[in-house]
Amino acid sequence: MILVIKMDEILKNILMEYQNRQHQPLKKEYQVYPISFKQSELEHNDKIILPQSTLEYLDRFNFEMPYLFEIENGQIRLYSGVAEFSEEEHVVYLPYWMMMNLHLQEGDKVLIQPIQLPKGEKVKLRPQTQDFLELEDPKQVLEKNLERFCVLTPRTTIPIQYFDGVYAVDVIETYPNGGIKITDTDLEVEFEPPLDYQEPEPVSDPMDLSDRNLPPEEEKEEQSYWDKLGPGRTLT
Repeated sequence: MILVIKMDEILKNILMEYQNRQHQPLKKEYQVYPISFKQSELEHNDKIILPQSTLEYLDRFNFEMPYLFEIENGQIRLYSGVAEFSEEEHVVYLPYWMMMNLHLQEGDKVLIQPIQLPKGEKVKLRPQTQDFLELEDPKQVLEKNLERFCVLTPRTTIPIQYFDGVYAVDVIETYPNGGIKITDTDLEVEFEPPLDYQEPEPVSDPMDLSDRNLPPEEEKEEQSYWDKLGPGRTLT
């Protein structure tokens, strides 16, 4: 009889948890502030700071780690990880580059919800400027920076840091399409030419007079000058 009562209590608690989860919204509204207000070293990755109550909610309903989130501002969506949980309620701290991608100002409101994302297979990137490709080893710089990211979102621009410089790199496409998780996976990276790339001009032969854009009279004078030297003459 005692065992039956305990089982009834357990089933009742499970049912209550399920009902609470069904009625408690996953998507919540937060006020946005730059993450540099808290930890400037988090500026060039994809981690955010959320309230402690968010962690309690995730633990309560057994969300899988690593915790990932969808950040929504109108029709714009971006995905992130989390750096830590603070005591401040209804406040989220975002890296500045995320705020720019989401078109947010300090104090604006966003909607955030936990989410599961597929492992990434391939990503297509495009540096915004050619000088990124002029680094000593741009591939290594990129790989080192991506270690600080846990997700990538298509149609966003991420910061790639190298010493004191920061280079903007566009995430053109992801495979599978949409937000992807890039931790513990073999990610194929494809590059598009930089946004400011220009085809080099063809190098002309300096001895080819036909390729010189001289006015007709100048070209004629130059030719007649060489004609005046005649055969067997040298310049002294």
